[in-house]
Amino acid sequence: MKITKLIAGFILLAVTCVAHAVMPADGNVTQQALAMGVIVKMRDNATPPAIAKAGGQPRLNASTLAVMKVVAATDLKFKRTATQGTQVLNFSQAMSLADAQAVAERLMTLPDVEYATPNIIYHPLDTTPDDPRFVDGTQWSLDGALAGANLPAAWDTTTGSAAVPIAIIDTGYTEHSELNYAAFAAEGYDFISDPTMAGDGNGRDHDARDEGDFCTTPLIPPPTASSWHGTAVMSIIGALTNNATLMAGINWHAHMIPVRILGRCGGTNDDLIDAIRWAAGLHVAGVPDNPNPAKVINMSLGGAGTCDALTQAAIDDAHAAGAVIIAAAGNENLPATGTVPANCNHVMPIAAHTIGGDRAVFSNYGDIIALSAPGTAIYIATCSSSTVYTCKDSTAVTSNSGTSLSAPMVSGVASLLFAENNTLSNFYVESILRTSARPFVAGSSCIGVCGSGMLDAAAAVSLAKTLTPTVNQIEISKSGGGSIMPVFWITLGLLAFVWRSINVCVARATVKRRAS
Repeated sequence: MKITKLIAGFILLAVTCVAHAVMPADGNVTQQALAMGVIVKMRDNATPPAIAKAGGQPRLNASTLAVMKVVAATDLKFKRTATQGTQVLNFSQAMSLADAQAVAERLMTLPDVEYATPNIIYHPLDTTPDDPRFVDGTQWSLDGALAGANLPAAWDTTTGSAAVPIAIIDTGYTEHSELNYAAFAAEGYDFISDPTMAGDGNGRDHDARDEGDFCTTPLIPPPTASSWHGTAVMSIIGALTNNATLMAGINWHAHMIPVRILGRCGGTNDDLIDAIRWAAGLHVAGVPDNPNPAKVINMSLGGAGTCDALTQAAIDDAHAAGAVIIAAAGNENLPATGTVPANCNHVMPIAAHTIGGDRAVFSNYGDIIALSAPGTAIYIATCSSSTVYTCKDSTAVTSNSGTSLSAPMVSGVASLLFAENNTLSNFYVESILRTSARPFVAGSSCIGVCGSGMLDAAAAVSLAKTLTPTVNQIEISKSGGGSIMPVFWITLGLLAFVWRSINVCVARATVKRRAS
């Protein structure tokens, strides 16, 4: 019976439009969180004459209100009797939400008060960024249309939080105008142990700046120029947003930690193994511990082969430490089972889909794919002027394609889920991302080979907001695996069904309006 009620409650929450407050501590709105007063529910058996009938509704009498003022230690004025006989009391002037909560808690010490809660003041939430590439529609990957990631609707709930560290294991970063590099430069680390490959002459150090990943003596010709790949990946997750400049990012307050393992002619697995451990807050010999263990680890990199025991052990340990680990599926148009680290356990491999919802022709595919995300014509930050060696002017954006760009789409949304609900474990976040994915378009070449569906940020955030994990709902094994109780899967599935049904109805209504 309790499980049935729980599921019914979740469904009710999913289909009912309920206003909610967003705390400035999450960085979602600039307005201070305020309350106009408190809403008080008196017990049904309140001591007479605490309440008196007025127009068929219970109402506080003057003597009871006077007692409440003393207990609350603030002035209270009766406003009205609201739904279910609750009493709405105003302060003489608005006060902070924290102070109002303290008033409510004091009122709840009265024997006749069943509960009291702040009467929060709501504000319109400006969640449509003014960045040119978003405004003109070229950042299709972020929108809520056919195959976009539906970020605008997600931003109505949360625009992210700096309290969620995101590790980007890549080429490092450049000092780009769209990145708040001053905030993360001191937090990153260069894990390239070979000084020649590192390009900075000193191997591992605290400086994760991108020294270029060009290759003049590749194993397979021709030579390649530097990609400035880490900057591109970081811009998808956390480009400076709503600043009327260039492009928008997914997490407007992203706490990004650049972890450099790709240098001249690539990177090596031993460096990757150490980087994964360090990113998750685990100790690596000879390296200072990471003081900000990542909740999300993005690896937009890969190589051919199977997942070896050492790499798998590092991933297992990072996952057991609580990190969601996301990797690009690969761009060879082959089964992703042949790409490492995407084929490791506890990794979410991400495929790429097009603006029309089809599998990108280059994207790897198969049963191990978790879900797909936009991966063609994706806007990224890059160097507007550079040589193969150095980035001279890092103030431009361009478009590119690849599963390397799909993975940070999912990583960015994962960080939004943690920002919205910091009680979620990595198991929950992974499950929510899969379950909330938008169904593939009818006839899509992604059906059956690109995972559970297309990334839907709004649906994922909605589920994250609704779920409240308990210690009994998840059991974590020593190896980093885990099992979630059936009620979780049932509830999550029903919520996803409801959400998808609503989306289908809205889409049909939109089509009818356009047709008329």
